[in-house]
Amino acid sequence: MRKMVNLYHLIPSIPLWKSKVLSRFLMMLFLLLLCITMSGCKKLDNNPSSPSASHQMDFIQPQQDEKSSLELVTSKSGMAYTKYAGTEAGYYEVLTNTDGSGNILYTDYSSRKTIYLSSQPDSTHNDSTDESWIESVTGGSSIFTVNNKLYIVKRGKPELVAAYGDAGQALFLQMELDGSSRKSAKLKPNERFVDGSAMVSDGQQIFFLLYRFDENGNAFENLVLSSLNIDTMQLQDVTIFPPEQSMSIIGVSEDSIVFQFARKFDSSVDKNYDTYMESFSYQLLRYYPYDKSVKLEPWFTWDPSIISGIVYKNKFYFYNTVTNELKFFDFHEKREALLEKNIQPYNSAYSQIALTGDVVDDHLFFNCTNPQTGESQKISYNIKTNRIIEHCLVSNGKFVGIFEENTDYYLVMTGEKNIQTPDIAPDGSPFFTDRIVFEFSLIEKSDYWANRSNYLPIDDTLVYGF
Repeated sequence: MRKMVNLYHLIPSIPLWKSKVLSRFLMMLFLLLLCITMSGCKKLDNNPSSPSASHQMDFIQPQQDEKSSLELVTSKSGMAYTKYAGTEAGYYEVLTNTDGSGNILYTDYSSRKTIYLSSQPDSTHNDSTDESWIESVTGGSSIFTVNNKLYIVKRGKPELVAAYGDAGQALFLQMELDGSSRKSAKLKPNERFVDGSAMVSDGQQIFFLLYRFDENGNAFENLVLSSLNIDTMQLQDVTIFPPEQSMSIIGVSEDSIVFQFARKFDSSVDKNYDTYMESFSYQLLRYYPYDKSVKLEPWFTWDPSIISGIVYKNKFYFYNTVTNELKFFDFHEKREALLEKNIQPYNSAYSQIALTGDVVDDHLFFNCTNPQTGESQKISYNIKTNRIIEHCLVSNGKFVGIFEENTDYYLVMTGEKNIQTPDIAPDGSPFFTDRIVFEFSLIEKSDYWANRSNYLPIDDTLVYGF
């Protein structure tokens, strides 16, 4: 199951810079806010600004099954945007409660009903006697499956540990698909996950990035590639990078991890922030985590104000906003090729275009925005048939995006509703908190690509009451 996410971000206010820098920065923000897009590219020689072997310390050598290869287990956009974990039979999610606790929900595709992941249907689902209950999800949670086990990541932070103690600590929870046999692995109190980075697994361990701070949880010290052993639930450092490194995992290439790297602003090198932004770029790096003698391998650099891209099936697909060309670079053949000369919607007013989100059944998605009105639409491109589709499925003014899938159906968001949740005020008095709940449906894959709104609604009344 692919982990699919649609993101809706607000653009922050921007200071009045010189016109050249402002234009460049605005375009870069536009691309970055479209699901953490990665972009394309030119072949690199060794670059002294890239992470080097001298930067890598405390290396442990994970074991690799000769038959296994690395796979993404979260969205390419990052673990923070991985809210649903799908199997062929259904999908899981975490409901956050007003007291900071959580409940695991399960939706069965055959019955199209959402329930608490509990063997006690009449339970209040609010303590450890219930399989669905999680004591704390403070800081947010992510969810995915590996080897028929369910994983929940609690994204705690050092500042939350200081405020809430153990309830604010980051950790992994591993369990069977029915919620039983739970095991946990806690990060240290001075560590936190890199929310914008994906997680990958070879079936034996899960690789991820974390930030490590000083013992007080204040000063940032290092970026660390770590691993979780699936059998023992032991955490280990794989590689430690210095604090000036800024990287995220954005894909895999068989047995290698693919990083996005950016050099941070350095006042000892950069004259000012304006000149730093004028030369700002990303690098695409491949890394083989099983051999300490293999260094980070630089492949591409790109300007995110012009180029957006995505790693998929050992290729890097990239779109140029100036030429409207879609190209790819093949990691194995080490060649670049033109895939489509002109990617644009029929309405040319939607002229701000970028690759965005995850890939679904060989379809690349593009977000197209009208810079005058701010309105947007989605198009997709099938890399096998070279067909462009304009997507017309809209619900409540929002694009009907894909969140999960099985063999025959996609899980799509088709609406939202407001519910009132009981809560307790600081003085002990009861009140109700308004909550927005997303409504989901199934749709046959052929109907989705044909823009036919033949939705099969999912019933969540057993959880939300109506």
